[in-house]
Amino acid sequence: MNLIVFLSPFISHFISLMDFADKMMKNGHRVIFVGYQETRKLANEYKYEYILIKSCDKEPGVKDREKRLAQKEELQQILSIHKAGMVLFPVSRFPMYFEVVCELDLPILLYSLCCGADRINLYCPPNTSGYLPQKYGNRNMISLLHWLRRFMRLEFHHLVKKNKSRWHNCVYDSKKYGKKLLYGLDGYYLDYPKLLLGPGKFNLYKNESIFFWGLGVSEKRESGHCLYKVNGKKNIYCTFGTLNSRYSKMISFLNVLVCVLEKRSDWHMLLQMDEKHAKCIRPCKNITVVPSVDQLDIIRDFDAVICHGGFGTIKECIYYGTPIFVVPCSYDQHGNAARVTYFQIGIKSDVLVKSMIDRILKRKTVRCSADDIEKLLDELLYNAKYAENIAALRRQILTEKEEIVVIDYVNRMTSNE
Repeated sequence: MNLIVFLSPFISHFISLMDFADKMMKNGHRVIFVGYQETRKLANEYKYEYILIKSCDKEPGVKDREKRLAQKEELQQILSIHKAGMVLFPVSRFPMYFEVVCELDLPILLYSLCCGADRINLYCPPNTSGYLPQKYGNRNMISLLHWLRRFMRLEFHHLVKKNKSRWHNCVYDSKKYGKKLLYGLDGYYLDYPKLLLGPGKFNLYKNESIFFWGLGVSEKRESGHCLYKVNGKKNIYCTFGTLNSRYSKMISFLNVLVCVLEKRSDWHMLLQMDEKHAKCIRPCKNITVVPSVDQLDIIRDFDAVICHGGFGTIKECIYYGTPIFVVPCSYDQHGNAARVTYFQIGIKSDVLVKSMIDRILKRKTVRCSADDIEKLLDELLYNAKYAENIAALRRQILTEKEEIVVIDYVNRMTSNE
């Protein structure tokens, strides 16, 4: 059966779907990705079927009605020609893709890359919050308050942008299709089954409409060897993902790391950074800077990872048992970082978080010293509990084999077609 996957235009999101595609194809399904130019190159590199959206060179905005209509017609044509048995699309793009699929009466499976993003509830706040209940599964009003804060902030943004049609369209669709109207991390959507591309244990919250995919790391991304490991030293990998230009304090923090590495000749750091930002960082003999890297090989063989808290990198660290130093900045990174400390698989620092004063003054410097960061890295590298905890968490997640439930569900839904 043909599974059509509509993509959001982020490379990291495509990477998170690779393991899903691999296992579905092993179970006899044909997986076809549909998206924009940003993810096409990577899909071709790993030889996945990929259809480029031609009506728009990038995602059309809410007010680009002509482009949206043209894209809708193109996507429906793709679904018809390739005889889709099920369609997957990101819940964050629900208004963009729902009508496309629903008008053809095809089974829908939403997907998400965010923990704690499902719906307003008392058990788990949105992942934009760093707050977690003190006890697993504990109901409390603080979680609800964080959801209300997320609701007000997101809806104020849409009010400023005059995107009023979102609410009206979802209410209309809810009545038309008899589906419950929900509010999640990215706004309104209808209660269709949803696949979280991560482990349920890391989510801290479950309900009957959510499926989990475990760690979901596609090992075909491994090259088999690590070129950058320096023997006799503690090796640290540092990455801020594909959207690092968003982090205004990043350069300041990296220059603090330079001061740390200048002092510690027994450490070596591999920094993945584009050429533009790399020029703003002082050279250091204990730091190797590369514009791109086979990340799985690095995480597998290194002693620790410094990252912004992207879900993909955190899952990969758990998969290979590598402790994490996480410095969240925005969106779901706060919730991911909170989970890192909750499970004691790493250490969190808020050095990249912008305060209200930082925003007003447009301040781009971090308020920490090289000694502060060195102490945290010392703790992470030499306290065995972090490696032991992350290894134990990995075993627990892999034992659950959550992807089998998803495969069985897809098989049942597509066999009815």
